[in-house]
Amino acid sequence: MKKNIFITGGNGFLGRFLVHALLKDTNNTLYLLARSQTTEEYLIDEFAWADVKRIHIIRGDITLPRLGLKTNSCRRLTTTIDEIWHTAAATQFGDRYKTIIQATNVGGTENVLGLSSSFKRLRNFYYLSTAYVCGSGRGNVPEGPVPKNTTFNNAYEKSKYDAECLVRKSRLPFTIIRPTILTGESRTGDARSERSRMVYGFVLAIYQSMLRLFRDEIEFWKRWEKRGESDPFKIDLRLFGSPSATKNLITVDDAVNVCLAIRGSHDKVGKTFNVVNEHCISLGTMLEVLQGLLKVGGITFKPGMSFADIRGTKNPAEHFAYKATMPFHPYVTVPEPRWITDNVKQLGVERIRMCPELFSLLIRHYMYTHLLVH
Repeated sequence: MKKNIFITGGNGFLGRFLVHALLKDTNNTLYLLARSQTTEEYLIDEFAWADVKRIHIIRGDITLPRLGLKTNSCRRLTTTIDEIWHTAAATQFGDRYKTIIQATNVGGTENVLGLSSSFKRLRNFYYLSTAYVCGSGRGNVPEGPVPKNTTFNNAYEKSKYDAECLVRKSRLPFTIIRPTILTGESRTGDARSERSRMVYGFVLAIYQSMLRLFRDEIEFWKRWEKRGESDPFKIDLRLFGSPSATKNLITVDDAVNVCLAIRGSHDKVGKTFNVVNEHCISLGTMLEVLQGLLKVGGITFKPGMSFADIRGTKNPAEHFAYKATMPFHPYVTVPEPRWITDNVKQLGVERIRMCPELFSLLIRHYMYTHLLVH
């Protein structure tokens, strides 16, 4: 059956992979929102392999009422669109980004819902939330609304909770999808241009901290090339966190496969899907993999460490690391929540298991793409 699909965030990490997957079905015609000329040009290049007649670029901004669309564009969408994927979001953790997070994730969702309410052919509205909408809670997380008294670790989590509330209150045929921490593609490790977000932001902070113990980046990589894996650099770098804390990582292709399975399900409207990995990975394992790839040893997690503990030291790497990893501090001393995944399991889709070997492939690809200096 032919479908006309409107997508926000088609240039984002998950959005890109989702668009590629949807375009493989020649029954789908996609309408991609582009905020700027640069974004429009990127979308055209990224999806150049597909039939140009099945891709329509719509200039607009989700932070504006009716997305800032011209009247003709609104009319066209109103009588054309069958399905919406709202994936656009601001994903920063820092409180200094609170204004843009609120405007994009809450205001933007409200604007997309407002426009969508006029779509006469709309059959499905998919909202990409986050599994961390549960905030600081560590109990069971339902595939449904989280408690109103939930406390949040940052403005990002709160904004996604508020956006979910807006979606649930709308009269649209909504489906809420909550992925955990996205990583690159499972076969190649490819994460496209991602350098400083998601788990890669944490890895980058550790790497940049470690460099403070070397003369410069070029010197580190010259020594790295000559070093054997069995003879790592001995360094001294303590990080805030617990090696036993766990993280739930899913590859982007796994997330997209689940999204497509949800889309193909006949029982999805009004439902929430917690898209999580059945197997978490510990911070200790993650750090072991990273140190092996960088050929260093001596980086450790200290769960009770405070900035006062390192203030008197002369270790520039620890000073930098404590501040650089601060947005991740709420997540690096505790185990992951217990997400209920009954709705996802009923889909029967084959999942991709996270393990140390897969994590190593992902970080190796990231290292060679974004960190290695020749």
